[in-house]
Amino acid sequence: MSAIHDAAANGDVAKVKSLINASSMVIEEVDSRDFIQERPLHVAAKRGHVAVIDLLLKSGANINGTSGFGTPLHDAANMGKMQAVEFLVKNGANVNAVGAEGHTPLTIAQLQGRDAIVQYLIAHGAITKKAGCMGVLLFVVCCPTLLLCARVIFQ
Repeated sequence: MSAIHDAAANGDVAKVKSLINASSMVIEEVDSRDFIQERPLHVAAKRGHVAVIDLLLKSGANINGTSGFGTPLHDAANMGKMQAVEFLVKNGANVNAVGAEGHTPLTIAQLQGRDAIVQYLIAHGAITKKAGCMGVLLFVVCCPTLLLCARVIFQ
């Protein structure tokens, strides 16, 4: 893991800022990939470090850049980091981005039982009735035991 990835993972805003300021190639630094193809923004999003997310975006990080899993919004939705989800969406993250195995942030949130994130993404334009993962209609993908999830989709 690079120094900027490590600082992002730890939520160390001062260290991230120092590394960015020391780099002569800021964009390359903030969008660099680690050994599992994650960018610093992915690492910060999955841990919910909103201040680091903000700094990385202001430094030119690609809000919709992909890893092997998906976008930073996929990561935040997967890990249940509501504040990070809200911040990313408010700053232009694509709520309908397709990541690994055809998942969107919405399908990831549904599969993880993140009901508040499901509701938020739908309220902010996530498409609910198109083919989702592996061609299955999204409302079928929704875990049948999660009544709230089904209720949200059919409203």
